[in-house]
Amino acid sequence: MNGVMGVIFASDNENKLNELTIHRTTASLPFCGRYRLIDFALSNFVNSGITQIGIVTRSNYSSLMDHIRMGRDWDLNRKNGGLSVFPPFVLNSSREMYKGKIEAIYSIQGFIRRSPEEYVLLSNSNIAMNIDFDEVMAAHLAAKADVTMLVHRAKPTTSRRLIVESEKNEVKDLYFSITPTSEEKDLGLNVYLIKKDLLLSLVEHEYARGHVDFEKDILMKQLGSIRINSFLVKSHAAIVDDVRTYYNESMKVLDPAIREDLFYGDSIIYTKVKDSVPTIYKE
Repeated sequence: MNGVMGVIFASDNENKLNELTIHRTTASLPFCGRYRLIDFALSNFVNSGITQIGIVTRSNYSSLMDHIRMGRDWDLNRKNGGLSVFPPFVLNSSREMYKGKIEAIYSIQGFIRRSPEEYVLLSNSNIAMNIDFDEVMAAHLAAKADVTMLVHRAKPTTSRRLIVESEKNEVKDLYFSITPTSEEKDLGLNVYLIKKDLLLSLVEHEYARGHVDFEKDILMKQLGSIRINSFLVKSHAAIVDDVRTYYNESMKVLDPAIREDLFYGDSIIYTKVKDSVPTIYKE
């Protein structure tokens, strides 16, 4: 998947994860034993040939740095491309850190501009799935879309989940759920494929007007102006956005079919390897 760089947002819904993110960021939350949530985004990128990756942090990222180190476990400790981690960046005179994705992207626009890739794949770090992004790119090019957003079919179990209504994969309406429902809908996975120049243009336009929410202030506003397509993820996809979903999604992995879908498909989910010398106890 040449010509694509990746950007991962390490701090997602930390205010809803309460005690779980007091001392760590969402990206470094343990999941399924030895893994961390960010392992899925990093592994999906690398397995799809994306090797220029930036991670945008906001707070409590010490455990994240300890986990990813220089990116060696994902083959990202390289001269060309590799892994870049961006600490919190103060954007204004009030000395406040960024509030939303628009400000986060604006703070790393230099990194994005300098990268030779033509496309950017944006992803939250609170998603556990195993996917080949080559298929997403093929669908994006075939539809001549400006933005392709990943969705999965599920019940909105929490409020403020992005609901996507499409017609022949072209997005016609976007809105947030108000309350959980029992009806299955296409839910946004907060993963977007977009041309670099278009992304920066949209971000700069909204940042200048004080807007911070990528979904509300860019995607919803641009419906009808640019072509936004949806890509349905048919394999298992788990979004961890509060303590309840963290527990429920962890319990789902006890199902052999879901475990097979996540970890034993064509692609491997990599994580930090503890390959220290074994200890031998003798009398």
